[in-house]
Amino acid sequence: MHIICRLRGVNTRICVTAGFHTNIRIIMTTTREVFVIWDYLVVAAMLVVSGAIGVYFRFSGGKQKTTSEYLMAGRNMDMLPVVLSLMATIQTAVGTLGFPGEVYLYGAQLYLYPLGFTVALILCTFVHTPVYFGIQVTSAYEYLEKRFGKTTRIIISVLFVIQMILFMSVGLYSPSIALSAVSGLSHIVSILAVGLVCAFYCTLGGMKAVLWTDVFQSILMFFALLSVIIKGSIDVGGFQNMLKIAEEGGRLNFFNTTFDPTLRFTVWSALIGGFMYGMTTCGANQTQVQRLLTVSSLRRSQLALLISIPFNLLMYYTIYTCGLVIYANFAGCDPLLQTDSSGISSADQLIPYYMIRSFSMYPGMAGFCVSGVFCAALTSISSAVNSLAAVTYEDFVKPFCKCNSMMTEKSATRMSKFLALFYSAVCIAMTYLVGNIKAIIPAAFVVFTAIGGPTLSIITLGMLTTTSNQKGIIVGLLSGIALNGWIGTGAIISEFPQIKLPQSTEFCPNNATDLFLSTFSYVNSTNISLDIMSTEATTTLTDGISILKEEIFPLFKLSFLLHPVPGTILTFLLGYIVSYITGGDRDVDENLVCPFMRKYLSANTVKAEEKVNPPAVPDMDNHNGFINTLDNGHLKNGKLRDHILEERLQNKLSQASTMTHLLGITDYVIIVLMLCVSAVIGIYFRFTGGRQKVTDEFLMGNREMGITPVAISLMGTCLSSVFVLGVPAETYLYGTQLAVTILGIPIGGLVAVYGFLPVFYDMKVSTAYEYLEKRFGKTTRTVSAVLFTISMILYMGIVLYTPSLALNAVTGLSTWTSVLTLAGVCAFYSALGGLKAVLWTVVFQAVLMYISVTAVIIKIAMILGFKDANGVAYQESRVNLFNFSWSLTERYTFWNSLFAGIVFYTNTFAVNQSQIQRFLSVGSTRKAQKVLFASLPLILLFKFFTYWDGVVIYSFFHNCDPMMDKGVKLGSSDQLFPYTVLKIFGDIPGLSGLCIAGVFGSSLGTLSSAVNTLAAVTVEDFIKPYCFCKKLSDVWMSFIAKIVALLFVALTLLMALIAANFRGVIEATSIVMGMVGGTVLAVYSLGMFSTTANEPGTLIGLLVGFTIYAWMSIGSYLTKADFKTLSRSTERCPANSSLKFLNATQGSLVLNIAKPLFIPREEEKYIFPVYRWSFMWFPVFAFVIVLLVGYIASFIISFWFNAPKVKPESLSPIVRRLYFKPAKSVEETKGVCSEMELSDREKNENTPYLVSYGHVNPAMTETEYI
Repeated sequence: MHIICRLRGVNTRICVTAGFHTNIRIIMTTTREVFVIWDYLVVAAMLVVSGAIGVYFRFSGGKQKTTSEYLMAGRNMDMLPVVLSLMATIQTAVGTLGFPGEVYLYGAQLYLYPLGFTVALILCTFVHTPVYFGIQVTSAYEYLEKRFGKTTRIIISVLFVIQMILFMSVGLYSPSIALSAVSGLSHIVSILAVGLVCAFYCTLGGMKAVLWTDVFQSILMFFALLSVIIKGSIDVGGFQNMLKIAEEGGRLNFFNTTFDPTLRFTVWSALIGGFMYGMTTCGANQTQVQRLLTVSSLRRSQLALLISIPFNLLMYYTIYTCGLVIYANFAGCDPLLQTDSSGISSADQLIPYYMIRSFSMYPGMAGFCVSGVFCAALTSISSAVNSLAAVTYEDFVKPFCKCNSMMTEKSATRMSKFLALFYSAVCIAMTYLVGNIKAIIPAAFVVFTAIGGPTLSIITLGMLTTTSNQKGIIVGLLSGIALNGWIGTGAIISEFPQIKLPQSTEFCPNNATDLFLSTFSYVNSTNISLDIMSTEATTTLTDGISILKEEIFPLFKLSFLLHPVPGTILTFLLGYIVSYITGGDRDVDENLVCPFMRKYLSANTVKAEEKVNPPAVPDMDNHNGFINTLDNGHLKNGKLRDHILEERLQNKLSQASTMTHLLGITDYVIIVLMLCVSAVIGIYFRFTGGRQKVTDEFLMGNREMGITPVAISLMGTCLSSVFVLGVPAETYLYGTQLAVTILGIPIGGLVAVYGFLPVFYDMKVSTAYEYLEKRFGKTTRTVSAVLFTISMILYMGIVLYTPSLALNAVTGLSTWTSVLTLAGVCAFYSALGGLKAVLWTVVFQAVLMYISVTAVIIKIAMILGFKDANGVAYQESRVNLFNFSWSLTERYTFWNSLFAGIVFYTNTFAVNQSQIQRFLSVGSTRKAQKVLFASLPLILLFKFFTYWDGVVIYSFFHNCDPMMDKGVKLGSSDQLFPYTVLKIFGDIPGLSGLCIAGVFGSSLGTLSSAVNTLAAVTVEDFIKPYCFCKKLSDVWMSFIAKIVALLFVALTLLMALIAANFRGVIEATSIVMGMVGGTVLAVYSLGMFSTTANEPGTLIGLLVGFTIYAWMSIGSYLTKADFKTLSRSTERCPANSSLKFLNATQGSLVLNIAKPLFIPREEEKYIFPVYRWSFMWFPVFAFVIVLLVGYIASFIISFWFNAPKVKPESLSPIVRRLYFKPAKSVEETKGVCSEMELSDREKNENTPYLVSYGHVNPAMTETEYI
């Protein structure tokens, strides 16, 4: 049956029957709604509240009687209003209206834009902010006068005034689009309403009113956008269906990695564009700098900027998601293609258009949502008005006006208020010049960055170099602005067409049948097909990529996100070169140079009489989409494209119908209970004990954890969902040879217990990488910590994505529903309960893991009998433990499994921060060793069960392989375990859910452990050594650690997008973890087992080993060399693929010994030999290379480099006696020299040693080296 649903105002659905295919198509009616009285009242209330805030600050506090209070809020503002104001002024009405339209037309590439923006804000925090705060300026451009001269300051100030007037005009014009689109009022009324209210409270209340109205308006703006997401998702059947529609329309195209700069959005243009906007906004724009200077100290200013990052990310992604939601609602009837009936002509009008249509049935809600758009405009305009007043007064009136010397503070304040009023009027007047703008996002971006980019370059030149001078930077500035202006103007005039994603009007009223049935609810239907491809979509697309007859200059074709880049680079290079030629600068005040550059530029800087700066700190193919997977040649051929899209859609639907075995309500209840229990554990530890108020408790559990939870936690974090799903799959395909890696568990455990763990306790470190600093130096620590962080983020992405395979395989739900659920729960209890919550949730989740893996073995043994459950696999060579081949190209052999297991588990137990953090949480070496010994049998047993799962699953499917069975079509071998769970436990209520909950639990345990570990590494290895934050109280550091934990969860969500493209979780995990598994283990081995190794040599070895490892692993992954799998069969697959599970009594177990599924490809012989090696060898070779190169390089360098003497406690107890003489007793060594006795005798049992640092006893040698 074919069902067509007509939507009236997005709310009413009326369906008709036509045909025989079960599909539901959504049609929009053309009835045009307008504002009602309640909506106007809500908008008016918002404006009144904004005005009232201005009145309040006019008649309270200092009553705005001084310029310091009026322009700088007295420099004593709290962080909360400053943080929210920073966010609100960045998220302007331009972005609120424009970005959803961009996502609607071009897809989700913009989701990467905030990542570049985040990097920029972090750089501004530590590069620009300390300088501005150090010289206590009111205007950011006052710095330029002090650094270069008055001429530079005046030029930049004039350019800023021009830039902000143009930008304000665009920002004020934006909400007029909103109100005119939804109410029919003229642009003039809405422009005057917003402009006059803004002028009113800016003039009366000054900076304090601006900041606090920003707080109110940003909250209103966020909830307005959130309302759109919630309502829009409900209208299309839920958030999952919304994503599905967006996916089928090609809107989830996150990763277009092409380097074509003419495409509107790619990964690179989004990242670069976000970075440029962030740097120009917070590093060189008076609007943001003025806010950062309103707080009382540099530390609070930097903290405010850092804390604003998650708020900005949240707002950006909320805005972008609105674009996806709107697309999902209009996928079948695009209002941009129905301008006569919809009344809108620009994508910038889509969000207000949707607001009024969606919320027309709820009095006041449409007004509330449109008020959010108005708030976005008010925040940006009021901020710009106040900034322009400050710049004009500080940069023009004070330096040049003769009356300034006679002007009282009261008169100066009046003049500032007059300037604010004047610029409000200018902004309103200029608005009428921007009425012909076709797209506000490109226009605003060009206006803002054409001047902002070159300005950023000259400010950065001033802060990072002493060579730059006024002559050079003026030449560079004018050249850069001219280039940017030329490119921007040329692009606007030439109107180079961009490729838009398909749009459709197929289901609009004019195309629908007139037969109507009663209202039909389609929510939660499992057979929805939103066919959005039509002839009109093809026409739109081909029009978008048509080639212009006249040739367009190449630079005019650049994506608007890249427009500021050429001018910015030109300004920087030309400014430096001309400055160098003209003699550079001399005697630069060190306060005018970035703190971390002062020590490098000390020869050309002069110390100020009074220093205000703190000590210097060192610088620290969307596979789901359709359109993106087709090349341009396919896109140009509409029929071919439609055929391919239809075929892929049918394949997906076919797979969904055969793979969807719905869980029962009991199963879902159990899964939800598991998630709730995990969350409750986090809440419990948040409000008990020390309440996670200090970093030692949040990151280390106060170093007083019991042996039991830590031992079980070690097991739980070592054995993630990667092993629960991946190991049975690898065993199913290649046999049990991989099980030899288990031998590495006891070997690695023993080496860790006696060779590595005592050293960490002797050195009294907080993280594993702190040892590297004490043994080698800070550079080694930083490089190793960075590599660990990168590998763990990638690994977390795999772990987070893995269980989504489970739920997708057994329920048909979107993988991203489970991904987001897991991430949310993990973030919740990890941030609340710290390491204590992480450890105890892992204990709970580990029990579920054991139940899951053992239940499958028991059930299959009950169905087939214990003998057949294991004997079939043995007969078909699945039990193949002793393949002693030395071939490097076989996927698994005895030798590569053994050596890889030793390297992996030694790294895991000995130097991996995730485990070291747990060992250090128990308080002593003896307890840590007991913890590891207690966890080893649990790990061995669990690993044994996972391999046994693979064996019995093969026995169960040995004559009907589900990956080859056309009736099943498993998409990946990693789905075998959850598929088996559904087939064997389908008739037992709740047991399927329990097993799936075990998979989820295994993922949560590893993920939460990694999050807590990364927070610890970030705080201890990056923030404390490099950042001003080391002066913060422990409570504040704990808060920062929690924020860092949340940020890593958010970053993991992005990594999950990459993990979705991996072809096997075991291979992907081995490659990712091998990044540090072999290389960093070798670094620790050099440090703990040799006195020859030094920092330069070790770093050379590390970089050489890592480079070779990356070359081998990436090359192997990209070439996709084939590996021979063992035999599989479909001889006894049932004719009816809808059978719930295989009949245990179905015939005898007659085997079909098929040939191995390996057909050599012709191109195999052209693959570089190393790329055909098994991935199991890569970390082993990396370990050997780093060990050899590091040792040899250290030995050679030692002839020229005098490394610090090695302390005995930095060496492993195993070799310590080889290099140092043990002290027999303290009495014997009394008076010998400056002594250091190792080991806390209460906690450690290591022999004490002596090291001589000074005077030597005549009876002894100069040192204690043998």
